[in-house]
Amino acid sequence: MILKIKNLKLLFILSLFIVSCSSNDDGPNQLNGNKSGYSLTIEGDKTYSGAWDGDSEEGAIISLYTKGDQEEGGTEYISLIIADDPNDFSLNGALTLNSQTQQPLPLGNLANDDMEDADHSSIIITIGDKNYISNSGSAKISNFKKTMFGPFSGFASYDMEIDGKFDLTDTKTVEQIKIKGTVRVISYL
Repeated sequence: MILKIKNLKLLFILSLFIVSCSSNDDGPNQLNGNKSGYSLTIEGDKTYSGAWDGDSEEGAIISLYTKGDQEEGGTEYISLIIADDPNDFSLNGALTLNSQTQQPLPLGNLANDDMEDADHSSIIITIGDKNYISNSGSAKISNFKKTMFGPFSGFASYDMEIDGKFDLTDTKTVEQIKIKGTVRVISYL
């Protein structure tokens, strides 16, 4: 387990140096084929979006693919990090893939569970001082491609549709908020 954590840390650090994305030239909701980006609508709030191609100090999208050792079940994961400084927006995803369909398992709340169970996926969105933690719903991917740089790890490219209920945890009582939208991740390797 310690070896896996070290490998994931190494992948994350490596990805920060290799994969980053650039300024939003097309404006909101413009996820064309050459840019990584996101467009998410938060119930009762608004639509947040950004897109980049190349290097940028404003934002980044990084997605890593990891496949577990066959002795441990060979579970496949996608980790996703989006940082959009101008919008004070970040998204962190831990997506566990179904081995037959190559689709993320349904969304749940990973913060309340043991990561070893690997029976659902989780997304946490932070906008300003608000945190939205996935509770239920789906994250479906298409155009999934892996760029491997070792036998068990690499970068992932895909389009993702998110449709779920998220817990807004920064209020006195937890509110469930619907969040829906798209994410496009392009690996430039």
